[in-house]
Amino acid sequence: MGAFDDYEQGSLIGTGGFADVYRATHIPSRNTVALKISRQGNEALGRIRREIDVQRKLSHANIMRLLDWDRESFTWFATEVAEGNLGEVHERTKLSEHDVARFLEEVLAGLGAAHRRGYVHRDLSPGNILRTRGQWVVADWGYVTDPDASKIGRLTRTGTSGGTFTWASPEMLQDAHCADARSDLYSLGKLAAWLLTGTAPGIGSGPELPKREEWRTYLGRLTEKDLDERFQSAEEALTGLAEVVRALPSPDTIDEGNGLLLGNQAADPVTASVGALKRYLTSPEHRIRLSDLITKVTKETIAQITADRFNPKRLDQGDAYLDRLQAYFECCRPLMHLLFTGCYYGDVAQEKLWTTSVERVANNYVRSGYGHKEMIQLQQVPGMLVMNAAAFGAILGNHYGNLAAVTVRPVFRGDSQENIPFIRRFGINSVMDLNMLRNTKRFEDSKLPRSELMFEFLRELGRDDRVSDTEYEGNFDRFEIILALITFDSGQRTTGSFALRNRGMGSNGEYGPIADLRKEFEKEGKAWGPIAAGLFDRDVDRVRTAFKSVTEIADQIAEQWH
Repeated sequence: MGAFDDYEQGSLIGTGGFADVYRATHIPSRNTVALKISRQGNEALGRIRREIDVQRKLSHANIMRLLDWDRESFTWFATEVAEGNLGEVHERTKLSEHDVARFLEEVLAGLGAAHRRGYVHRDLSPGNILRTRGQWVVADWGYVTDPDASKIGRLTRTGTSGGTFTWASPEMLQDAHCADARSDLYSLGKLAAWLLTGTAPGIGSGPELPKREEWRTYLGRLTEKDLDERFQSAEEALTGLAEVVRALPSPDTIDEGNGLLLGNQAADPVTASVGALKRYLTSPEHRIRLSDLITKVTKETIAQITADRFNPKRLDQGDAYLDRLQAYFECCRPLMHLLFTGCYYGDVAQEKLWTTSVERVANNYVRSGYGHKEMIQLQQVPGMLVMNAAAFGAILGNHYGNLAAVTVRPVFRGDSQENIPFIRRFGINSVMDLNMLRNTKRFEDSKLPRSELMFEFLRELGRDDRVSDTEYEGNFDRFEIILALITFDSGQRTTGSFALRNRGMGSNGEYGPIADLRKEFEKEGKAWGPIAAGLFDRDVDRVRTAFKSVTEIADQIAEQWH
């Protein structure tokens, strides 16, 4: 084990042509990452630098996300740890025809985003397409063509081939500089044929095509030697794929290969909805389906939280209050998962959809008062839950435009306070009454019951086999602090606990998660994600003021604990 900047380097995950990949721990957050470190040599260093440059410019759900990189010598970068690459997944389980269609849809969506920017991957292979967070992502962009290559110099010599020979297109084998977007499509067609038939192609030969006529026609065109006869773009290939999917048997029928009901593999309907949402996010063609799905689940959520079981005239007391909060969570759970996922993966094209959904749920409560401020607050808990779920996904996904879309853009229509920043009214301290929680057996001695409860509600959204409790705590800390900053900036003084469950704050914010985040902000300045997305009106001084307020409150809480 060794130290590598802010990372503790662990075991070797894999090795490639110019770099090695290690499992590593980000020391400040304790998050597990994949650390790709360049070998020595001009070509290796040049390729990893280009890979960093490309992945910084490409932001898409189906392109491996860059988490951090060496900003001085560009010798390493960090990404998520994948569940496995395509080759490993194929070894473990045979993908069904519908699985292969989804694989093609997601990879084509990622390639399309790259091709529109002028980038051609040139090295698609089973080891360079990874499975992460339930999606296929394109990784390993070291052999990518660069639209600015004439300015910075070429890494691949004219007359040579790059990438992995087995999956390369005919033109790639002759001269890598002849490759264009259609070359990536050829390689993808070879991969899909291999998944369906189990037969790996030979170098320089076309793939063995599956028996189903629709697949033979489609993959035959993807792997056509004549460039002019091939699909000309990822978008055109996606359109052709839709014809294949329509011809496939229903996914609810039994797959004789494994005896499973394909349509029922996900017993939890939430899992099925999230899977559909991920597919819809990958292509503009599915924009209407995406909108219909969010609208449908939003309506179902509103119907449940306004049902007779939640009496607007009764203010539950003691443990019954906690039971009602839990019941609200169960009603909101499907929508919370969808908004978390949507804001994690979605881009600017979907921001209005998230805003509308959060706004509709939050504004559904009985406004005619019964003399109980606590009763109004209790009815606003669902709005708080869906807003926080969406914000959590946006922060984890570094999509701060989505964060703005669910915290400050929705319009709050109640309490005679029109158009105030949404987060000012729907923070956890604004709608979960502290005295009510402390009247329960569970939280009677708790110092931060609201934070503890939100931690548990959002834990389900952030849980998977690769995220430990320690890693989740780091993610939750970042979430709490950023929301606290936005809340203070909006003029609201009642906020969350500022990641103080473990007393992680010292005098004047010298250490702990708040200090780490402040250092990140000071280092990046106007390029800091929340500022670049338009939060704080892009004013760095307002962020500094918010940090000062958060630190002062955090110090007060820490002092009380001592």
